[in-house]
Amino acid sequence: MQAFFETSFAFSQAGDLRPTGDVGGRLQNALTIHDLLLGGTYLAGPPRWAQRMLLGALAVAARATGKRPYRAPEFEPASAGSG
Repeated sequence: MQAFFETSFAFSQAGDLRPTGDVGGRLQNALTIHDLLLGGTYLAGPPRWAQRMLLGALAVAARATGKRPYRAPEFEPASAGSG
């Protein structure tokens, strides 16, 4: 779950977070959800088996285009004068 939120923040920092909260494009979003959320968490609505099947197929397509499920956010060091 932490890796999913870190990836969301990283896409937001890069300006690639959609207004709907999706990271990157549809393939990137499917890959990120498939690899970082499914297993312990599922989306509301569609049956779990359908989510695994559809997102699994989209994740394969996303990897074929060179996409990766995780993107690390950039952290700035805290300034010495603050606090």
